[in-house]
Amino acid sequence: MDKKEYFEYHKAWEECLQVAEGCYYTATCKDPAIGAHVVSEAWLRTLASQGKVYWFSRNKGIPKDVIEGFERGEGIRKLLQRLKKSQPSLVSIGLATRSKFCCKQHDREFNLIDSRENMNLQAPDVHHLNLMFYRALIRQLHVDTAKKALGLRQPDVKAGWSLRPQFDEDSADNLQQPRQVLLQALGAKKGGAWCVRHEVRHIPGRPRVAAACAASWRPGEGVVAMDDLKCTGAWGCTVIPHDGGHLVAYHYCTTLPKGPRAKKDLEWKKNHLLTEVIKEDVELPFSVSRDLLELCEEICLVPSVWNTYSSSTQKAIQDVFSDDIGGWLGGNLRVHPQKRINLFT
Repeated sequence: MDKKEYFEYHKAWEECLQVAEGCYYTATCKDPAIGAHVVSEAWLRTLASQGKVYWFSRNKGIPKDVIEGFERGEGIRKLLQRLKKSQPSLVSIGLATRSKFCCKQHDREFNLIDSRENMNLQAPDVHHLNLMFYRALIRQLHVDTAKKALGLRQPDVKAGWSLRPQFDEDSADNLQQPRQVLLQALGAKKGGAWCVRHEVRHIPGRPRVAAACAASWRPGEGVVAMDDLKCTGAWGCTVIPHDGGHLVAYHYCTTLPKGPRAKKDLEWKKNHLLTEVIKEDVELPFSVSRDLLELCEEICLVPSVWNTYSSSTQKAIQDVFSDDIGGWLGGNLRVHPQKRINLFT
């Protein structure tokens, strides 16, 4: 890919994001989307220094100085290095994590979790946890819908280019049924629904990071393995900073009909999370950091914390949120396996 193709790709991606804007709270809502937060301003306020946070995002577009460098004829390597250094951005809490995935009316449905005073962060209510899960999921549905459109518009991007966003032609479709299941759970009586579960943990210390993410859950081993089954639900992770540290909530659900297979599916997912994903004690901050860096479209940090990281840690995080065309930057779209990163210190 040459420099011109690279910028054409990014222009097409930004156009697809704009076309995909809309309210994803329900499948039928046609009201215009507003700039909604996937991470509440109240959560970010805990991190803010003079009202601002450091914001990593895969979808902020190409910075102005990079576009100007392109127009001046600068080389692709120099432009990509400048693009990498644009992560993170120092922005106001009113701007961080905003995107157009929800209308004004439906955004009010999340008011219960927009105020930390409404929540018991030590033992959160199931309904509040379901709201966290649902907001992250519909935010991801917006992104995945744009990815699907870009994949159809520029099919070559699926042929091996190491670019953001990573492509999965089924991702938008796979989140549709989990959205329906979660919406039904939000309407259930107190105590939530049988098909949605959560694992809550706490990381003590000073507040450092805030994030929320969701993804579809693919068929795994055992009872959920079927040739015609592309998705058995969704999972996600929400991190809320507070004065005593961080609430970490892992979410998961099943889309299988209620019965023995659905029960086994939930049991398998819980066991997988507890044995393969969620590490306990001193390893928990590292395992959560890994999941946030690999899954999240955006992450917010306390501004002063970023400057305490070593240059190698900063580079590893920037690599995760940056493009790597033809290996020119030596980056990796996933967290370097040899690099143990702790976003909570």
